[in-house]
Amino acid sequence: MVDMPTLRDFHDRFSPPSALSLLERRDMAKIAVIGEGVKVLGFGLAGAIVLPAEGPDAVLAAWMSLGEDVAVVVLTSRAARTLAGRTASWPLTAVMPP
Repeated sequence: MVDMPTLRDFHDRFSPPSALSLLERRDMAKIAVIGEGVKVLGFGLAGAIVLPAEGPDAVLAAWMSLGEDVAVVVLTSRAARTLAGRTASWPLTAVMPP
């Protein structure tokens, strides 16, 4: 009887060397997206932490809930206006075009 190769055997043999293991991915910094649900929900498909926030209080609560492992925060323009002058230099923030 001959052992048949498993899917894992093929994966190990043909995975690109740059592919990250699950363990390595857990140690990576995270990206969060804050703002109106319609504009931010799709970012979850790319692995971002999505924090829908429709009003100013929700935006402030979302900002305060960020963990220390979040390195980049993408804000909708409305969320950026709410947080104007209230953000520190870390995490890095980027604002979506209107």
